[in-house]
Amino acid sequence: MKKSKKKYGAMTYKTLLAINILWVPFASGTFEVTKAAAESIENIETTLEERTFLLKGKGNVDHLANIHQRAFAFSPFEPTGLYAKPNETIIIHVEGKQNIQAYIGTYSYDGNPKKFYLKPGKNEISAPKGGMLYFENANLNGETKVTVSSGGTPIPYFELGKHTKEDWDAMLEKFPNAYAVELKGERSLFTVTYKAAKQYLGGKDPSPLLRKHDEAIRIQDKVSGVSEEYTGVAQADTHYVHFVEDFNKKDGWMYATNYRTGYVSDAMKYVLDLEHFEKDGWGPWHEAGHQRQQTWKWSGLTEVTVNIYSMAVQRAFGNPSRLEAEERYNDIFLYLMKPQSEKNYDQIDNLFVKLGMFWQLDLAFGDNFYPKLHQMYRLTSLEELGDGSDEEKKQLFITMASKVANRDLTPFFEIWGLMPSEKTKNRIKHLPKLQKEIWKGRDLRPVVEERVSKYQVPMGGIPVPTTVDIGAINDIDVTKLVTNLSPNVYLTGNRSIDMRQFDSASVTVEIADKEGNKNAVIVPMKVTYGDSIVFQGLSDWNSAIISISHANRQLKAITTDVTKTIHYRFPETYYSFKVYDKDTRQEKLSVSTSGQVGAKDFVSKIQNVKFNYGDIVEVFHSEPSRLHVYHNNEKVPQDKQTTKQYIITPKGFQDPQDVDLAVIDNKEKEKKDESEVIDNKQKEKKDEPEVIDNTKNKKKDDISGKWYEHEIRELAKKGIMAGDGKGSYWPERLVTRAEFAALIARALQLSEGTSNFKDLGLAHPSLVDGINRAAAAGIIHGRGNGIFAPNDTITREEVVIMVDRALQSKGITGALKEVPFIDQDAAYDKKALQRVYGLGIVKGNDQNQFLPKGTASRAEAAAFLNRMLRVIDEEK
Repeated sequence: MKKSKKKYGAMTYKTLLAINILWVPFASGTFEVTKAAAESIENIETTLEERTFLLKGKGNVDHLANIHQRAFAFSPFEPTGLYAKPNETIIIHVEGKQNIQAYIGTYSYDGNPKKFYLKPGKNEISAPKGGMLYFENANLNGETKVTVSSGGTPIPYFELGKHTKEDWDAMLEKFPNAYAVELKGERSLFTVTYKAAKQYLGGKDPSPLLRKHDEAIRIQDKVSGVSEEYTGVAQADTHYVHFVEDFNKKDGWMYATNYRTGYVSDAMKYVLDLEHFEKDGWGPWHEAGHQRQQTWKWSGLTEVTVNIYSMAVQRAFGNPSRLEAEERYNDIFLYLMKPQSEKNYDQIDNLFVKLGMFWQLDLAFGDNFYPKLHQMYRLTSLEELGDGSDEEKKQLFITMASKVANRDLTPFFEIWGLMPSEKTKNRIKHLPKLQKEIWKGRDLRPVVEERVSKYQVPMGGIPVPTTVDIGAINDIDVTKLVTNLSPNVYLTGNRSIDMRQFDSASVTVEIADKEGNKNAVIVPMKVTYGDSIVFQGLSDWNSAIISISHANRQLKAITTDVTKTIHYRFPETYYSFKVYDKDTRQEKLSVSTSGQVGAKDFVSKIQNVKFNYGDIVEVFHSEPSRLHVYHNNEKVPQDKQTTKQYIITPKGFQDPQDVDLAVIDNKEKEKKDESEVIDNKQKEKKDEPEVIDNTKNKKKDDISGKWYEHEIRELAKKGIMAGDGKGSYWPERLVTRAEFAALIARALQLSEGTSNFKDLGLAHPSLVDGINRAAAAGIIHGRGNGIFAPNDTITREEVVIMVDRALQSKGITGALKEVPFIDQDAAYDKKALQRVYGLGIVKGNDQNQFLPKGTASRAEAAAFLNRMLRVIDEEK
């Protein structure tokens, strides 16, 4: 992001794991230095030559960001002061039983690092690009002793409280060609070039600078309502805030993102020069603030609410308010004096005018307002936070801010053009009314309504880690999750489950004291999949999990993050879930979702749906590699088909081919005509289960009496489209590009051929021959760059294009006929649509639409192919 020197960048990452590290000595060498520097080097070289590190477990940075409701994580790195050369073998010995991680490389300094999972004992690692060596102990507690016994070159590495100015001078003198220079405070970490370190810190003691950075970080802690002294969700994340010189970046200015804040070389003076940082450090204050922003950051506020943290540091450092110094209040009050009909907060284009609304809340209610607001958000469950829409975020913020202020803030927000809904007004109308015109406040003349009472946090409570099956996740007994509460602290009964980092899930159990202050204890939770189907979305996140509750014969469905979009690149159906009755084959449930929404509605329609053993489940996933099935918490291998069928049995969601017999009623005795039983061990029981009577099931299939019955039966007679032999043709199932290519190849009895598609390996083996035949005949061309995308659901316009080419391969070219479809211009090949329409193959819906971008089911595919074959027969 390009920045001027008065505009500051995007968001920051979370601070690194706070780990106690013992000094790593430099390699021996000789050079001319002062006597003091020589003695310093001698001392360094004779201290702990084994290069041993004691790593304290500080938790997972992403999980901690989720707990704090922050969008970005601090850095996972704990520095070693060692540089690993390209492909250099680094030998690391890990003592104890904890698994830890190592990294080679630094975000933004030299690209993404290479991550290694270290096991107890000896480990050998290397990276092609090389880079700085770091460790991470993401365990929640304990500590691990690690020794780098071989490899790695020392660089200048200054640690606050461990090294002196003399040490620093000696380091810079000894390693003028160092790959990088690193400095570490109590809460801050810096990775910079030797040139920048020498330019801004040469001949200086870095300690005052590091202490000032740590102070700024703790000021932002205070605004956020967290502290190293607190416990529970109010405990500060003590991973480092990482300041990285992005020396390869030639444009832009400063930025922030996950795990670091970045700065072009020309901007490093604001980071490394103490006077600039303290008096004119808005840039790094701002970037570090991005890592603090919570979910009350709707569209247009990324570069606004971040400056709450910048303003707090500016004030604490004794600097004048930027809103006053730059006369921003002139613009603020000009906006507020507009007629109400002309005000709309979201349409304000001046970021500092927008900031005015948030800062006036601080001025009116004091510096305990925002700490309490942050804590209130941390104690709000994901369900209460809503679906993440802008409107929900706005209304929730108005409600939360009013509760913290203990005032009905409706007039304040209305004057700012941020309009509370009627529902929101009803939620806060019981609160005391505003007594003062707080929208007239400014730093030099604040309008104080009433200072919020001191921010306090209930402490204590020992978490009891728990293991729970995904299907029973909502049945957790919170009274068994926390022990040893102090006498004046009690459980409120509220709890929030966080599974966004599935491998490090947790339950936050709310506690309160007699004064009404609240906090929450974080309880580690191991979640098992049980018998379930997992629908993953972008970046393989578990967007929806459907599990079987055998005890009450219900389906349980949950999403791990109600605020998250499933996959923004899929506006069409991304996945679906259907249930068919075991006897009638009638559809009992059908739920689908686009990728561009959250999974909340999808799972809510499935939650607690009743089933019978033997019911048939059909699932569709546009990206089948992101569909997983578990039996008793063990993953079951899946093929690459986008649509799959399962039978619900006492063993889970089973492939129909793996089911010998289907139990439908465990309460009835064995019938004489039974032909299938799902588990032969059931026969040993006194009460034999009733089984499916196939003679009764044969009377009906899933196409009888439907509009597509004739179409599918015709193709079945010709061997073009087959069912499962038990009455299932799955007419509503969506067809993939590979499946349609195979169908059209069989329909036309195409000759053998080959194709040059690079992704044929993704297709089911049984479909590859059909793809090759259709490609050789010129019916399919792929999507460019050698890609066919066999598992993508075929669109209606793609069907039309294939049918048009198929007809032309038979010497039949339809006349261009005007089509009545109102959406015809959206078709990729309008002429192909006109030709196929003219031959009577294409029909629209009742709304006179063709829906070219829509999908095609097996029933629709059968209709297209049958009509195509009739045209060919008529021509003959």
